[in-house]
Formats: sequence, structure tokens, C-alpha cells
Amino acid sequence: MCMSIPRHPRWQYGKAPLILEVWRNMCKGVNMRTITCWLAAGTLLLGMGGAVFADDAASEQDSWYKRIASPSYGVSLAFYELEFKDAAGNDRTDTLPMVGVDLRHFNGIDVPRSRFFYYGYEIGLTAHGYPGEYSFSHENEDYTASGIFAGSVLLMLKHGYRMQPFDTGPGIGVELGMGIMGGGGNIRITRDDDEHSSDLKDLQGEGFSPALELGVEGGWATSDHYRLVARLSLMIVPEPLLNDANFGQQTPVRITLRGGFTRNH
Repeated sequence: MCMSIPRHPRWQYGKAPLILEVWRNMCKGVNMRTITCWLAAGTLLLGMGGAVFADDAASEQDSWYKRIASPSYGVSLAFYELEFKDAAGNDRTDTLPMVGVDLRHFNGIDVPRSRFFYYGYEIGLTAHGYPGEYSFSHENEDYTASGIFAGSVLLMLKHGYRMQPFDTGPGIGVELGMGIMGGGGNIRITRDDDEHSSDLKDLQGEGFSPALELGVEGGWATSDHYRLVARLSLMIVPEPLLNDANFGQQTPVRITLRGGFTRNH
């Protein structure tokens, strides 16, 4: 003998279950667009939370390479083009090497573990000088250039590509930097028969100049957290930061060799 189970009246005649009726009563007078937005926001938050927990192990392993700090220190070579006229009135140019130091600190963002593109910003301090004095003859008179010095600070955005086969070991990379450099300098030019003469009144400087740098990098990753690096770069500074109206200016080209390390943070 079969027993019939009475159906709930809410299920008869195709009507919705009780829980839907309750939901409809709750939603009366409420903007459905608002409810939809809240549901979407909740879904998004839950999804983000799930992704975070799902990737927790990977994040623990790889988060170090999202940001790095990389100080580097080295030597730099700049040049001053000394312009003058010989006894016949012809223009002459002597290039004087200016040796110096270059101190940098690079903060990298999204720097990969082994190979890929990365970007960041770099701040730096440079100082160049010509050691000693330089004698020359200008229009049949003897002159001496001394105290040649130039200093500058820089702020540069950098974009690079790193190629490293393994998590530890050797690797190479290239970098392109664009930024701004500001500074000035000093040069003293005197006539030998008048030690009190000076050309400092004609000393000029642009103060600020755009800067472009192209560099190559070699490194050795000692662990997941540290990497020793050496960087060789060529910098172009179009506007001279050291310029004498009568006797030439600092050239745009600078060559830098620096060594340092990178560390995750």
C-alpha cells in the first residue's frame, strides 16, 4: 500500500518555495541594482581572497623578486674640451680626461628571478675632476687651466631585461635609462704672465639637463636573496653642466663602471 505525502501548499500550482517568498519580501522597496553591486563586490572579494590563499606558497617563494634594492659604486670618466686659438688664429681643441666617482642606488619593481623585463628608478651622485694643471698657448700667450671640477645629481627611470639560466649562478642583462641631471662645476683659467687674471667670470652652466644611459650588466646570484653585479654604462648629457664661454665645455659623453649587489626587500 502506497502512502501519499502531502505537498506543501507553496509548491502547488508552480508557486515558488517559501525561501524565495521571504527573499522577495526582503527586497521590496530595495534598489535591485544596489543588491547586485553588493553581490558582485562580495564575489570579487571572495575571489581575491581565494587567489591569495591559493598562491600563498608561490608568493612565499617568489615575493622577493617583486622589489629589489641595488646600491652600486664605481669610477666614471668624463671629458672637458678645451677650446683655444693657436698663434696663427686657428681653432684648436684639446680633450682633458676628468676622472671621478659614481654612486647609485636602484630600486627595482617586478624584477624577475631569472629572465624577463623589469623596471625601476635610480638616484645617483657623480663627481669628476681633472688632476693637476694643464698649460696651453692661446693667441701667442701662455695660459694655465686648473681646478677643473664638476658635480651632479641624477634621477632616472630605468627599464631592462635580465637573462639568467638558473636561480643561482651567472647572468647578464641590458638597461636603458632616461632622466634628469642637475649640477655645476668650476674651472680656473689664468694667463701665466698675470697670475691674478681669471676667467671665472665667464663660467657658465645649464644647471639641469636631460640624461640618457645605456648599460650592460653582468651578475652572479649567490642565493635567492643576493646577487653580485657589475655594470658598464654610457651616458649622454646633452646640455653641458660645466661650460666656459671662452675656453670650451664639458662633453656630453660619460663612461661609468660600477660594482655592487642586489637584495630583495
